[in-house]
Amino acid sequence: MRRILSMMMVLFIVFSIIGCKSKDDPKDDDQPVLDPICGIDRSGVNPEDIIELEYASIENQEIEQQLLCEFQRLNPHIVVTNRNDILEMSGVADNFTYSIVELAAINDTPDVFQVMQIDPLVENRLLYDFSDLWNNDPDTAHILPGAANAALYGDVRLGMVNGQVMMGVFVNKNLLDDTNFDLENYGFDFQTGEIWNYDEMIQLARDFTTRARSRYDNDFYYGIDGDWNNLNFAWALPAMDHPEWGMNSFDGTGFNFTDPIYINHYQREVDLFFEGVKANIRLNSAGAQLEFGTALPDLFFTEGRVLLYSSYSWNFDQINLSTQDLMFLPFPKGTQEDSVPRLPSAIGVMAISSNTEHPEEAYELAKFMSWSEEGALAKINLYKEAGEHLTKFPITDYDSVWSAIEMLYIDSSSSLYVEGFDMILYPLLETKEVVMDFGKWLPGYSEFKNWYTHMQTESRRNDINNGLIRFADVAQVWEDKANQFVTSKLERYQNYPDMD
Repeated sequence: MRRILSMMMVLFIVFSIIGCKSKDDPKDDDQPVLDPICGIDRSGVNPEDIIELEYASIENQEIEQQLLCEFQRLNPHIVVTNRNDILEMSGVADNFTYSIVELAAINDTPDVFQVMQIDPLVENRLLYDFSDLWNNDPDTAHILPGAANAALYGDVRLGMVNGQVMMGVFVNKNLLDDTNFDLENYGFDFQTGEIWNYDEMIQLARDFTTRARSRYDNDFYYGIDGDWNNLNFAWALPAMDHPEWGMNSFDGTGFNFTDPIYINHYQREVDLFFEGVKANIRLNSAGAQLEFGTALPDLFFTEGRVLLYSSYSWNFDQINLSTQDLMFLPFPKGTQEDSVPRLPSAIGVMAISSNTEHPEEAYELAKFMSWSEEGALAKINLYKEAGEHLTKFPITDYDSVWSAIEMLYIDSSSSLYVEGFDMILYPLLETKEVVMDFGKWLPGYSEFKNWYTHMQTESRRNDINNGLIRFADVAQVWEDKANQFVTSKLERYQNYPDMD
């Protein structure tokens, strides 16, 4: 039904334009016909030149629609329909890709859409290789290296990065102050920008756990937790100790799970759980159900029972929603004497449908909604006007874009200022160097995740988390499996779409 209504709206716009150009009704010649969604006057556009595109994403739909309107104001010959019905039919963002695949089966794929998993889209030949358009676009020189290399398979380019969410650590300032802890005793020098290393962060978590449980006479206080009860130590910390690695020890060709650096970081998070420092969302000390009556992963943090919370800027809405006073600090650096901070981030990916009838216009739409200077400035302004925090940040080096962000998120007089975030933004503004993730575009990685999650007899992931074995016991199995999934598909995708 939404699909039919969307097409009827497009036809209404086109026929309205034709009507206003009719010589049989001269009294309407000076009356501009505005489309009902964006209020754009297309009376000066030849109806035969109108191009129709469809767009779908999992982002804030209100902001997305306003951005689509801005794109159409700059390109009045293009009419864009926001297919928000796809997000609704998906239920959750993780199912978004499968909704795209289902729609492709009935030839109903939007021209431009967000990618949550690359493999099903590639295997069904649903992605357009826009490498020629990209290579002939001088603006791509402004894209940061990590983003420029994403979704690139040899000479085949099947996606573009639509922004990055910065990784860091939320700190509950109320708990910090009430238990009389000073971050400067744990590696921070706010004057020079010096940040903690992971040993210092963990020590603070340990010290807080002991002091808070004594002060509040309550065992349900923890030093550290993370999104979905995951600290992301194995995901991010190996790159802090090994400057040649990306996230999860990936070096560009394979994973290094058998390296002692990776083994130690994976095991470190498990050990903190049994030590009682990482939040136990399942049981209390007596083995009974948690006092909150639920095992929601982030509950202890939102209820003010966790001091440090490993997360991403996508949770900036907590700053407005939480009753706690929060700050957002950089993810810790390595422990070696010469270690320097590295900035981890998660990225989103946008793709163009292989079925699009207008690849050049679809490319311009994807570019505007992802990384163009005009699109980024428009997005920043829309979030500012809405009084909401920007959660996904640029992947380009445009000075105008970063200056706008600096004024909003580093200037303490700004209503959108995030305390501590300047220690992430300042080095980003200076070096533009980020360790970007690959979860949305690295072929085979989603299969590896399915393997270690569901094939417990092989991966023994639950046995590791339950303390029955050490990660070192299965590191070789994990490394072989991950590299088997990924390297074979990386080679295969270079021949897209003729992969057979």
